[in-house]
Amino acid sequence: MLKAMIVKLCVIALLLGVIYTFDVAIERVQITHVDDIYISNVSAIVRRYSRKSKPALNIYASVLRTWDNRISADISVEEFLHNEYRPTFVVLKFKVCDLFASPFFTFRKEHGLECPLQPKFYEVTNITINSNTLPSVFPMDQGRALASIYVTATKHPILKVYIYERAQRGKGRHAKIEDLESLVWTPNSPAEPEEI
Repeated sequence: MLKAMIVKLCVIALLLGVIYTFDVAIERVQITHVDDIYISNVSAIVRRYSRKSKPALNIYASVLRTWDNRISADISVEEFLHNEYRPTFVVLKFKVCDLFASPFFTFRKEHGLECPLQPKFYEVTNITINSNTLPSVFPMDQGRALASIYVTATKHPILKVYIYERAQRGKGRHAKIEDLESLVWTPNSPAEPEEI
C-alpha cells in the first residue's frame, strides 16, 4: 500500500514535469566475504565494452548447494559524503526467489536465472543498473551498495560484496508513467514464484 502511494506521488510529480532520470555507472566491485561451503570461485569484474557504453558488471561463481528462499539477500546503499561512506535510508531485503521475481532486478528475464539455483557454475554477464525508473531527486551522486547474502534462519553470511557506483545527472531521459508503475510489486502479484 505504501509503495502504491509513493508511485502515485511520483506520477503526480511526473505530470508536473519535475521528474527526470539519470545514469548510474558501476565503478568497481569489492568482494569481502565468501563462505566456501555454499559458493566458490567467485569473481566480479566491471568492464566497459566500448567508449560510449555503460560499465557492465560480470559475475562468475560456482554454487555448491541449492539456493532457494532459505537464502536471503540484503542490499543497503551508502552515500559517499565528506570523504566517508554513510548509511542511507535505502535498504532492500529479499529472499532469493523473491529477488528474481522483483521488478527492480532483471535476473530472470535478461540472464535466465531460475529459482532455486542449482549447484553448478554460473556466468552472469552484462549487469547494468537500470536507472530509467529512478527520479533525479534521488539524494546521492556517489556511493556504494553492500550486498549481503546469508542463510535466512541463522543469519550465517555466505557472500558480502561492495558495489561502488556514481550517478551522472542530465544524461537520462524523461521517466515514463509505465516505468514508475512497474515499481509497484506486492507479494500477491503474478511475478511471485510458487512455493517450493
